[in-house]
Amino acid sequence: MPIFHRVHDIQVLDAHNNRQAFQVLPVFSNKWGENVYQLNNSRGAYDELYFMANAPPLGFHTYFVSIHPFTERYD
Repeated sequence: MPIFHRVHDIQVLDAHNNRQAFQVLPVFSNKWGENVYQLNNSRGAYDELYFMANAPPLGFHTYFVSIHPFTERYD
């Protein structure tokens, strides 16, 4: 799940309100040199949220992700 803002609190819960383990990892670096970017996309995410989801074959499970961002976007 892409994260576009700096966050100070993330929670991942299953349908029974149990906390799930997760990681926030940086997306590949778009910056190649001083003010030189490989891709011209200022709307890309800086980080991504990863967690293991258990779903039965041909079924689904519900997960809730709560993200509380700081007010400014990071550049």
